[in-house]
Amino acid sequence: LDEMISSENAGWKRPWYIKERDFENPVIPIDWANQKRAPAWRVSPFRYNASKDPVAVNVVTNGLKMATDWIKERSPGWGNGQEIGANGLKPGTVRDLALANAVGTISFYNFPQKANKTWYLGLQQAATPETLKIAKWEGTPEENIRMLRAAVRFFGGQDLGVTALTD
Repeated sequence: LDEMISSENAGWKRPWYIKERDFENPVIPIDWANQKRAPAWRVSPFRYNASKDPVAVNVVTNGLKMATDWIKERSPGWGNGQEIGANGLKPGTVRDLALANAVGTISFYNFPQKANKTWYLGLQQAATPETLKIAKWEGTPEENIRMLRAAVRFFGGQDLGVTALTD
């Protein structure tokens, strides 16, 4: 993740003719009083039946350990960050763990069982630094946006923008 964050592709590169504007100062006026929030409960549920294939069951059961062993074979110095992870594994830094958990959660075999019946509300049981008994990641706003942008691109998104929340 550190390499992705330090990449030049983690920043925004706009053509010279695109001007940056304040968030609440759009080119076209917007009547915010007419904007309504979409009801989350109307999203249709995700239908899924777990695979009975022995290979798939093995991936669900032992996937993290198998991936960690494979990485350690090929990269002996990997995992020299904080001593955290499922089943005593050492996945690296807090940011590496967050990315690994996100990948594991949305993988084909894991998503439905981790998301359960409230998946349309977002994941409700994500591990927090407090539950893992580790230090929180603290970085500058610039480091944070570069990290988020790198993660979004890792998952196939084109870009990400942020703004301060106001009333």
